Amino acid sequence: MNLMYKKITAPVVALLSFITITGALASRDMEMKPLATTPMTESVAGNDYRPNSPFSVDRQKKSDSNTDAISMTSESKSLLLRKDGLLSKELELWVNKNGYTLLWNSNRDYIIYNTITLHADSFDNVLNELGKLFDSENYGLVIKQYEVNKVIIIDAQ
Repeated sequence: MNLMYKKITAPVVALLSFITITGALASRDMEMKPLATTPMTESVAGNDYRPNSPFSVDRQKKSDSNTDAISMTSESKSLLLRKDGLLSKELELWVNKNGYTLLWNSNRDYIIYNTITLHADSFDNVLNELGKLFDSENYGLVIKQYEVNKVIIIDAQ
């Protein structure tokens, strides 16, 4: 089994509270602003309010082109990481389309400089190929799949 990809089949009870706690914490590099669970369209106390995000992509106006950020030749068997996208955002879109939730547990993110396509015969094997890519490029990232909870965690080593 590849060390960069770990499939965990037993349910993890503490994972839900871990995700909740992690989602509420801000990294050292982020500005301290209130976190919101849903986007607000109204002004709060006369100021336009927008939830803070560690990724500048979230601060840009969203367009319809983000909906086709992922190209799958067949269900769960192909992953397309588009040029100029952020690795965390591209993976999040793909993981969500496959019924999983992504927890990016690293304070680093990576810009994709060239389009990358990973093909495999199953979702698990695409994750395995992604783990090999992380290892070959020395990203220092490890993939953990919690199959029962439908969660993919990207951890820093």
